[in-house]
Amino acid sequence: MLDAGAMACPTSWIDHFVGSFKGSNATLICRAMAPYRAVAMGDIDRVGDAMNARHDREPDAHSTR
Repeated sequence: MLDAGAMACPTSWIDHFVGSFKGSNATLICRAMAPYRAVAMGDIDRVGDAMNARHDREPDAHSTR
């Protein structure tokens, strides 16, 4: 049984950017390229975590207005 507190990433693959369907969908598209060795899963997670951290500091940083 997995301990929820032991998870490294608080988001899921489906909703990587909470409240941003476009961002989460783009992340899923990138993850779909991993079996073809077109992307590195660790890089996707690293960039996504950095973007989430920036959003915590600057809520409008990724708005599409």
